[in-house]
Amino acid sequence: SITSEGEKAIGLGAEKLLQRAHELYLAWQEKQNSKQVLLEDVNDGSASKKLEAFLDVLENTLKKKGFSTERAQTIMARCGQAEFRDLLIHSMDGAPCCMVTGCKELSLLRASHIKPWSHISNNLERIDPNNGLLLAASIVALFDDGYISFSGDGVLIRANKLTTDIANAFGLPSQKVQIQLSPERRTYMEYHR
Repeated sequence: SITSEGEKAIGLGAEKLLQRAHELYLAWQEKQNSKQVLLEDVNDGSASKKLEAFLDVLENTLKKKGFSTERAQTIMARCGQAEFRDLLIHSMDGAPCCMVTGCKELSLLRASHIKPWSHISNNLERIDPNNGLLLAASIVALFDDGYISFSGDGVLIRANKLTTDIANAFGLPSQKVQIQLSPERRTYMEYHR
């Protein structure tokens, strides 16, 4: 079970804990029969629930072992980010690409939380693919630092501090950009604006 595996991992020490947590996730992922099964898990929410349960166990165990809140959050972030990205990629309609530039090279794409990790109150929000945007790394920097956001209907909003030089340097398209936002993403986006 996830609980007993998480407790066993604690005996390995802080540095090996992160590695073991990722191994557990990979083992779970290998048990999935196909990408379609993972998509079904994402769509019905069971993938998020499984990851949330694992992160809850990990968080509680770290607290019991006396890890500082900051150190525990760092370990939790590392454990959850790759899985969050996978869930986000698999939840997208069609081929995954940057929602702003259209870049399809997965190695250049990042999963950006709409509501930042540090402001999230529970593990479900941390791994909810609706709390994410798949963006090129340069666009993530603009989004995370408040240079851009999106309106309720998905139109890119440029902050006053975003100069033409910065936009060009980061590869932000000069034409109007509008992305698809589900109702759930709109709710998270309200927090970002």
